[in-house]
Amino acid sequence: MSSRIIRGDSTETSKIKPFRLGADVHRPADQALTSSSETESVSPELSQSLAAPEQIESGGEANVRISELEKEAYQQGFTEGQKAGSEIGEKMSAALLERYSKTLEELNHLRRELLMTSEHEVIRLALEIARKVIKREIAIDEEIILTLVKVALKRVSDHTLITVRLNPKDCNVVKRYQSVRTESDSLSDGIKLAEDPLISRGSCVIETESGIIDARVEEQLREIERGFFE
Repeated sequence: MSSRIIRGDSTETSKIKPFRLGADVHRPADQALTSSSETESVSPELSQSLAAPEQIESGGEANVRISELEKEAYQQGFTEGQKAGSEIGEKMSAALLERYSKTLEELNHLRRELLMTSEHEVIRLALEIARKVIKREIAIDEEIILTLVKVALKRVSDHTLITVRLNPKDCNVVKRYQSVRTESDSLSDGIKLAEDPLISRGSCVIETESGIIDARVEEQLREIERGFFE
């Protein structure tokens, strides 16, 4: 059997390329099948997914920074608020203390006024009682006027000219007394008795060259009252 060698034309021969074992043989199976054209044809979604880890890492840092800024702002606001609240509290405390001190002062003043008022009222009441008691005693014992006149005359240093002005009823009592008493027990002969209806019973006014002694009961009570209130 004879053999034939078929020769092709040069054109077909030039299209045949030899198969070479190169670096692709040593690539992993998933990379060996990927050509440069396939790499270039990767979809945008895949590219974004490949870049996602870096973007996630960058976003995490931003969140941390935002959290830190929020904490700083909160702390600053808290500090400023605490300071402002402390200042307001101090001002309110000072105002309350001032108002409290003023109230205490007013209460003390009111207390003094009440004590003074009650004291004055008690004194006036006592004097009014004394006035009524004296009038009653004079009405019961007419000779009390003799004692009052003698006490008033002891206050007179000049005995040259003395006039004792009395209520007409009291003047009659003194004259009766003078007529029955002994010379040592009676009033001095230099004393002149004069009736004065403007003078209440139990009272007298002594007139001398040196001045006038008002021994009226009302005047003596007023003098006692002035001594209490001055």
